[in-house]
Amino acid sequence: MTTSREFSGVSRRCLAVVVAVALLLLSGCVTSEGGALGELKRATEHAQYAVATVEDSFGQFRRDRTLSTVADTTAQDMLSELEKAQKQVFELKVDTAAEDRQRTAVLKEIAGAARAITGAEDWIDDKSSHSADEVERTLRDSRDRLASRMDSLEPPQ
Repeated sequence: MTTSREFSGVSRRCLAVVVAVALLLLSGCVTSEGGALGELKRATEHAQYAVATVEDSFGQFRRDRTLSTVADTTAQDMLSELEKAQKQVFELKVDTAAEDRQRTAVLKEIAGAARAITGAEDWIDDKSSHSADEVERTLRDSRDRLASRMDSLEPPQ
């Protein structure tokens, strides 16, 4: 049986993760270095952190190391962060066809990340027909695709 004392320690860890992600997200918003590709990379990085945060929270919930309300709130907060990243990318002014293709690809991956997080949220709320393993795999795959997309946004050397 888990005590409330254990939950408070886990809750503090979850809060620390959420705060760390929020700081990373805010720090990326203050600069426009790198032009359109730099903005796309920052939005992709934000989406990757959002997925990783939910992945961690989901894993803790699955192992009974946090409450469903904490995991659910984390998923909702990270969906809000994805919406911000999506809006940032959608409103981004691009100058070339290549940048437009990159923007489209980033929007696709952000939408995939939102689906993965929504799937985790559904599982937490007991509304999913998928197994926990499938949900974790979907989150991991989304995070990995976002990492690959970030790599593709690196300027040529």
